[in-house]
Amino acid sequence: MACGLQPKKKALPKHFIEIKLTHVLAFSLFPAYIHSTFFLAFCFFKGKPYLEKGHKLAKENDHEQAEAAFTQIIQLYEAAGLRSSSLLEAYYHGAQSLEKQNKDRQAYLEKVVELYGDNNRRGLCAACTDLGKILFEKGDYEKSEAFLIRANNIAFTVYDPVKNRYDFMPISRIDTLLARTLIKQEKYSEARNLLLHLDLSYKLDGYCYNIEAYLFLGIASAGLGKHDEAQKFFEEAIQKYKSSSLPKPIYFFEAHYQLGLSLEKQGKKEEAKQAYGKTLALCNECTRPDTLDVTSKALEALERLE
Repeated sequence: MACGLQPKKKALPKHFIEIKLTHVLAFSLFPAYIHSTFFLAFCFFKGKPYLEKGHKLAKENDHEQAEAAFTQIIQLYEAAGLRSSSLLEAYYHGAQSLEKQNKDRQAYLEKVVELYGDNNRRGLCAACTDLGKILFEKGDYEKSEAFLIRANNIAFTVYDPVKNRYDFMPISRIDTLLARTLIKQEKYSEARNLLLHLDLSYKLDGYCYNIEAYLFLGIASAGLGKHDEAQKFFEEAIQKYKSSSLPKPIYFFEAHYQLGLSLEKQGKKEEAKQAYGKTLALCNECTRPDTLDVTSKALEALERLE
């Protein structure tokens, strides 16, 4: 070739360079991908025995050790970034173990709500209801109301075609809890309207779970100044509690006190004193620590009427 000139090398096609770079990148990341996959698989299979152990211990009523087992799988899965049904199961049953030990389970239930999303509406409804009750006991009535409203909305979508009703978590039960929360916020009109639309005859396993609704109807009516109406609701609640063969809840004693209060507001002094006296007698008979507050209120009322 003349003058010793060398032939020009042809430039590689641009797409060829891109393909090669893609291959290099893929091969460079492949070991990390394999490592990550094996790590996730390791965490997944390592967690299974903890889950089984937790269930076994819970059945044996060893709730402290059951909690520890569920916590181990939670820590393992969270560290690996796994979001599986096993993690949800660990949080759910971990919350149950905490409840059995009278420990705070709010954080676990909040994770249950986060993980359920809309995939399991029944479980989500139950978790929101439990959170509503927990927050009520903590005095956070606004958040309690929000979770119970969410539970109520979900419950309307969970229809049982066999029983022909919405009763995985009875709507009337959720509404009763919601009304209690509204009353604490002095939203008496909302609570009263909510309860008046319930089927108060609803029974599950032979027990009317809505007896409390009569008590809350009475309190809501009294809050609106409807003391004669309140009296009727308190009397109805007392009668239904008496007809039940199950142990009397604290609301049974509260209903007697509230009856006395409604009678007092109507100027029926002697009848009010009888109701307060009955409240004290019932509280003294059972000697339950949870009746101390009702006892104290009844004693103050009697002193006030002397």
